[in-house]
Amino acid sequence: MIRNYFITAWRNIWKYKAVSFINIGGLAIGIAAVILIAVYIQSEVSYDRFHSNLNSIFRVGFSSSFFEDPNYVSSEFTAPFSEDAQKIFPEIENHCRISASHQAWLMNGDKNTKTSGLKYVDDSFLRMFSFDLLSGNPKTALIQPNSLVISGSLAEKLFGDTGALGKTITIDGTKTYQVTGIISDAPANSSIQFEALGSISTLYHDPEYFMGWNGGWQYTHYLKLTDEKAGMRLENKFEKFLWDNFNQKYAASETKRLKAHLQPMPEIHLKYDEAASNTRTNIYVFSIIALLILIISCINYINCQLRTSSDLKRLV
Repeated sequence: MIRNYFITAWRNIWKYKAVSFINIGGLAIGIAAVILIAVYIQSEVSYDRFHSNLNSIFRVGFSSSFFEDPNYVSSEFTAPFSEDAQKIFPEIENHCRISASHQAWLMNGDKNTKTSGLKYVDDSFLRMFSFDLLSGNPKTALIQPNSLVISGSLAEKLFGDTGALGKTITIDGTKTYQVTGIISDAPANSSIQFEALGSISTLYHDPEYFMGWNGGWQYTHYLKLTDEKAGMRLENKFEKFLWDNFNQKYAASETKRLKAHLQPMPEIHLKYDEAASNTRTNIYVFSIIALLILIISCINYINCQLRTSSDLKRLV
């Protein structure tokens, strides 16, 4: 019986080609649009999900009234915060600092390229996050000063098919780094983007950088906690920690206080990033649009089918 249904349907489609094309084509276009929207939404909600330690990693957010906006929140602060915090708080299993992105010219002989994705990180970076190290030792690649881990695409630009590991790169024509690792390019759905990773120990030997509590606000701090429940306990302890190291200097001004908050890694992209509000709005809007497209396409298809059936009955 099912076979007969298919034969009848095929005969009707073949007999009424134009109507069938419009009918089926409209439904197909509607479903395709819904699939494309679903792919976009899936991409946005899948940010950072590839990290194996996802639920135990937190980024530290800092709120203060030092700026014009009283609700200002930044993920960047001075360098010592997470390093000193791990020494004091048992809830912190590991920490990793990631500097702001630097623009730089990278040179290898007569080959050179410009990057805006040079970042300096702690040696714990390759252990805390699940980026694939294609070559090099993850335990030692980012320990020594002037060590550099470069992405696969950057290695191809500078070294071609020859091996890059162990070679040297000159940055901005003055600083020489040794390539200690090749890392896979950061996935598009990663909130951490980079092209090259320099060891943060390098900055402690560079007089241009101030790595103390009074240094520049350009380091993002990630913490790996011993367990998920440790987050609330740790946030409560941050108040005294910041008072002793930072806020006490501004005690005369009651309004100028810095507070630290923990931002769970799975929520960073949709809740804490600068464009998070716009991204959430886009997801809601596109979800509604996809639902409307699907409903309209189905209704249109059913109506066309009913009209075709009605026309066939009149002809009979």
